Amino acid sequence: MPPAKPQPRTQTVPEWSKPIPLPPRQRRRELDPFTRTKIVELRQTAGWTWTRIFEHFQREIPLSTLRSTVNRANGRINNISQARSGRPRKLNSDDIAKIYKKIEENPKVSYEDLLAEVDHKVTKQSIWRLLAEKGRTK
Repeated sequence: MPPAKPQPRTQTVPEWSKPIPLPPRQRRRELDPFTRTKIVELRQTAGWTWTRIFEHFQREIPLSTLRSTVNRANGRINNISQARSGRPRKLNSDDIAKIYKKIEENPKVSYEDLLAEVDHKVTKQSIWRLLAEKGRTK
């Protein structure tokens, strides 16, 4: 009788050690004022722990975001975000409205006329970019 073939060794992996498939990480959006208010109330008024708040929001909001939301609450008015840093736009909403009105009146208006409408605050390229940003062409 031929010798028995050795069985290949199979190693069983415990269920808890298997990697959990995670969904692709998506960029998170800024919290809306209502959610911010809810987080601050749960922490400061109700006295909930960070973990309990984390579980309450079904682990959708990271703990670091929860902490920074509460820590920055005193600097906000009505839990609305503060203005971002950066250079302000040269054209205000009135200037933009003037440009659009001029284009509505005469679609073949020249860039030079549009520049004169806003007192040459910007360049021709800036007006072109503004129109492209809104999905319009002159």
